[in-house]
This record gives sequence, C-alpha cells and structure tokens, in this order.
Amino acid sequence: MASLSCVEAVLMSHMYRDPICENIIRMNDFLVFEHETKLPDGSWLLIIYRYDSKSGLTADRIFDRGDFEDVTEKYNNHPYVVSTIRLIDEEIQGFRAIE
Repeated sequence: MASLSCVEAVLMSHMYRDPICENIIRMNDFLVFEHETKLPDGSWLLIIYRYDSKSGLTADRIFDRGDFEDVTEKYNNHPYVVSTIRLIDEEIQGFRAIE
C-alpha cells in the first residue's frame, strides 16, 4: 500500500483537475475526501472516499446531492464511482513507483 503522503499528493493534484477532489482530510491512519459527479440522468452524487492501508481506496458514503439521502447501496458499484477509484488508484501506484 502507498503511504498517506503519497496518496495525499495525488489527491492534492486533483483539486484543480478532473476528477475534482475536495475537503481532503488526513487523520492518523487514513484519508477522506469528497468528489461530486453528475450522472447521465442529470442528478448529482456527493461521494465520500476513504483511503487506508488495509482497504485501499473505497467509496465510504454516497449521497444524493439534491436531498442528501444516503444512496451508498444503490451507487456503490456505479461505473462513475468505480472509474474514479480506478483512476486515482492508478495514479497512486504510478506516484509510488517514482518515490
């Protein structure tokens, strides 16, 4: 697994480019951050991601941005959520390789 500093560096690089990562919070042994995505039907999701050394990068909670309803079960495996995890995870692995 990558160090939290490595993951934090990758996330910071996404503050101004897609997928935009916001509210990055580093705790002692994990990181959490937010990402919003617009679905093809026009609705918006607020996704709270978590990175820790045991589980890697996961979607911790997913909310419908309109009514702030928890829709984690419904969208946990949605292609937009999974693709963001894959993209950031690939960048973490690439960053780790040059460390």
